[in-house]
This record gives sequence, C-alpha cells and structure tokens, in this order.
Amino acid sequence: MTKTTYKQPTEEQRDQMIDAVMDEFDFEKVHRVMNFLEWKWINERKDLEVPSIAQIKQAARRLLRESYRCWNKFGYSHAIAGSGGFRAAFYEAGENGDANFQLMFTVDEQHSYDYYQPNYPET
Repeated sequence: MTKTTYKQPTEEQRDQMIDAVMDEFDFEKVHRVMNFLEWKWINERKDLEVPSIAQIKQAARRLLRESYRCWNKFGYSHAIAGSGGFRAAFYEAGENGDANFQLMFTVDEQHSYDYYQPNYPET
C-alpha cells in the first residue's frame, strides 16, 4: 500500500500561519486570568512573577515553532509542545484538510482515564 503524501507548508507559509494564530489569540485575556490566579512563571532573574503580555506572546510563539520543529524531526502526523499553561500543536496536511497550528491556554483539564481504566484489573 502506498502512503499518500499531502503538500506541507513552506517555511514562509509556516511563519504566516503562526503569525495568523498570534494575531487572533486573546493574549490579554490570558494575562488577566494569570493575574487573577496569580499564575507565575520563573523570569530571567530566577524570580517568580506573573509574566507580561510580551513574555506570554514570546513563549507562545516559541511553543508554536517548537511544535513544528518536533513534527518535522520525528515525522508523526502531529506534534505538541507545552509549558506554563500553553499547549501548541501542529497538524500536518492530510485528507481532511490543510496543515494547521493550534494554540491553547488551559486552566484546568481532566481525562476519564485518570479514574477509570477498564483494561486494568482491580486491586
């Protein structure tokens, strides 16, 4: 069976896609949430502080680029990079559409498999 290949973005297209995500993402909202929750990151001086909007944007762009780098290096259908509440993902082009970047900021997350694992014997 032959694997179908789909056109992936050039470096210029990749950067344009990242710019589009960065332009549309609500970094001010993330900053408000981080201030409200006193969500702190370690700064260059090794102190804990709520990051500025500029620092948040810098981290988000780095994670988006890292997700692409990991996809390109390891060859999976997608790659995810995360830190500090952010999760950035790159999904390669496929039969369902074009390549895509995704950026999320998550305050809380839960999965059912953390509590229910039917394939494991009870102890």
